[in-house]
Amino acid sequence: MDVEDAAALREYQLKSAVAVVTRAGGRHRYGDRGQTLRVGRVTLLDLPQAKPILEKRIGDSGADGAAVACHVTDASPVAEAAERVRQAFGPCDLLVNNAGILTPHAPLANVALEA
Repeated sequence: MDVEDAAALREYQLKSAVAVVTRAGGRHRYGDRGQTLRVGRVTLLDLPQAKPILEKRIGDSGADGAAVACHVTDASPVAEAAERVRQAFGPCDLLVNNAGILTPHAPLANVALEA
């Protein structure tokens, strides 16, 4: 496979990807300065008061997506959001976790929900 074929394959894979972005209405917002994920489908999560911002960002980007109010410190809304993504778009391929503070510093898979 040459470089052009590899680039086309990556672009195709991204266009068919499902992405979830947490804290998407915060300081490092999805879509700021034209910096959007070039993916097929995107779900933006943030606190309830940010939902109108998320809906506008999805509309402005032209992406196939959903805005979901979700406080990521509570496991139940996170599980509901994950199920909503699965039902609407399929399994999540990319997670951009802008929400919260991870301590201790460790791979996400090693951090307990109670931490």
